[in-house]
Amino acid sequence: MSPAADDERTARHEKAKDRAFIGALIIAGALIGIGIVLISWRGAWAFLGGFLFLFGGSIGAASLIGFTYRRKARRVLESHEWMTTPVKVLARPKSGRNGRTIIELLDPGQYIAVTGLSPETTNRIEREGVLQYAGDLGGTSMIFVRVPDGEEIYVAVLPRDRDVAREG
Repeated sequence: MSPAADDERTARHEKAKDRAFIGALIIAGALIGIGIVLISWRGAWAFLGGFLFLFGGSIGAASLIGFTYRRKARRVLESHEWMTTPVKVLARPKSGRNGRTIIELLDPGQYIAVTGLSPETTNRIEREGVLQYAGDLGGTSMIFVRVPDGEEIYVAVLPRDRDVAREG
């Protein structure tokens, strides 16, 4: 088997994420530049320029943090392959709320908490009963999951034991 990073769907997903972060950096640079120009005009323009400068700086900082995250994610995907396993959905976030879906991986007997699953995707996982994951279930590294023929890749973590007891 080849690493998860060699998979065509994974590569497309990673390129889309990289393009988004590069676009955010370009926008941040433009806002910072416009802010500097407006600050030099003095008066009320200086206030707007300061705001744009700070806003662009915060977008740029968030993009740089995102790039650091992407580098770590790329290393995980390059060193692990996609493993298909039967699963059971144990707990969902409350209706209309963001949260983590607790899923039991039946083959390794491990629980994971997946972030960002839509109700439709969770229903599909429940119906089909299989999921693919890449990452080290025994360590503290990142774990990524996806539906076997899906395009989206979701981030998962190993939940604390009390979270599983409370949710499940």
